[in-house]
Amino acid sequence: MNKVIGITVIGLSIFSMNYAIAGLSTGIESTTPSSGKINFTGVVVQATCSINLVSSTQINLNNTVNLGVMKTTQKETPPVYFYLKPDPKCAPTFKQLTAVIAWSGSNFNDNGLTNLGTSKNVDIALTGYTANSKISPVHLTQTNKVIKDSYTALEGDKKTFPGYLFSANLQDKNNQKPIPGSVLSNAIYNVTYN
Repeated sequence: MNKVIGITVIGLSIFSMNYAIAGLSTGIESTTPSSGKINFTGVVVQATCSINLVSSTQINLNNTVNLGVMKTTQKETPPVYFYLKPDPKCAPTFKQLTAVIAWSGSNFNDNGLTNLGTSKNVDIALTGYTANSKISPVHLTQTNKVIKDSYTALEGDKKTFPGYLFSANLQDKNNQKPIPGSVLSNAIYNVTYN
């Protein structure tokens, strides 16, 4: 019986030794864990209002402002006024805040917006009016595309606040005679409140 026990002990010893040698020969190594730090950032803002493009008579314009007809003998057309009108239900949410209306797009130039239609020598002038700029309207160009206005006008009669006032009109480009054709351009607006 002693021999059996001896063989069993030697057998276990050989098995353990073989396992340890096999582990080293297969390339299994001990490694230290990798770790790192991740920063998470964000901003909490008040919910935004839906904005509608409306005419000076408060008719929904479906995102299109018709600038009318310009004759080749004209230097410019009369301005067409329109509003970016926030939903009146938002008025209490934005009480005492300033609206920042930022315009963007690749069609802005030094005169306003470049005409993408077939007419030549014509640009679209885009102007913003705020409570503070009624005397000096803000002409929007490729280097000046932000309007700030107080939303506190809604504190009075929330249902009659017309919105943020803008105008657009056709103008000859650098005093050149307009060439007949279509006029088309576009711009993107983004309204935030702070």
